[in-house]
Amino acid sequence: MRRKFDIFSFLAIFFVVWYLLTSTIYILEYYANIKLVTLLGESLTYPLMFVATLGGAFIGEAHFIIIAWSPIVALIIGIAGWVSRERNGKYFLILPCLSLVAQLLLFFVQGTEFFAFLYYIFPIFSMFFLLLWAFIEVLILIRG
Repeated sequence: MRRKFDIFSFLAIFFVVWYLLTSTIYILEYYANIKLVTLLGESLTYPLMFVATLGGAFIGEAHFIIIAWSPIVALIIGIAGWVSRERNGKYFLILPCLSLVAQLLLFFVQGTEFFAFLYYIFPIFSMFFLLLWAFIEVLILIRG
């Protein structure tokens, strides 16, 4: 499958880089209790947080909203790209769907012990599949 760089390739790669930045900041701050300011300093942290929180609109616990809903944006990009590419490259549709599995499971396992575990692992789960999505896209572009 040979493919040239198109708008959907750009959107997928750009989105995954942004999601990686955002989810890494979230995981460091809320799971590992590591403040980004102590690692990078104020001059780097504030611009990164500005980008990661969409201009400061999602600060604090609202940052979680971005992490939870961003794979849906990836799915929209995947569907549009798959349709635009005349239904070639099923990975472009399937991998964003897989990134949503953990979030969708949260609806069904509420009130169980598995919920707490799934709540902590879903950003990592989504990050894995979205990175795989971008990696495969880059490999196909290089091959083409």
